[in-house]
Amino acid sequence: MLGWARKYGLRVNLDLHTIPGSQNGYNHSGKFGQVNFLNGQMGVANAQRALDYIRTITEFISQPEWKNLIPVFGIVNEALLHTIGRPQLTSFYLEAHDMIRGITGYGEGNGPYILIHDGFDGVPNWAGFLQGSDRIVLDMHPYFAFDGLPNDAPIATGTDPSKAGGIWPKQQHI
Repeated sequence: MLGWARKYGLRVNLDLHTIPGSQNGYNHSGKFGQVNFLNGQMGVANAQRALDYIRTITEFISQPEWKNLIPVFGIVNEALLHTIGRPQLTSFYLEAHDMIRGITGYGEGNGPYILIHDGFDGVPNWAGFLQGSDRIVLDMHPYFAFDGLPNDAPIATGTDPSKAGGIWPKQQHI
């Protein structure tokens, strides 16, 4: 995949979706159910394992062959902040940041931007996070499909519902 991206002039946002123990308990985290990353009986051990994987990936993507191809490294996708806890996640992010920058160096051109997820806590709650850190990017995923509200709006707008779009399948309007 990386060779293909290079061939076509693309850059890669390498986003680590699976963390040992699961950072969110969602099916795309590698383990559906409980959150056992920085939480539960094996939480700290799983965090250490995650740091080992992040270190290995950082060492790989910092090689001259890949360095300019991967400008962003998402180290934990969608960690459930309110389950894990802000102090625990902050400590993990700080340790990961320091480890990554210890490998890549500091400043522009020295390793990828470090992408962290907002933990579904909203951008304003992250103001001042890890002040003095080097090239941290906050990621957020506003999911409208899972907000508990009815999603019965037309697929596409227009004046003729028989054309592209129309009413969502199996939705009834009374």
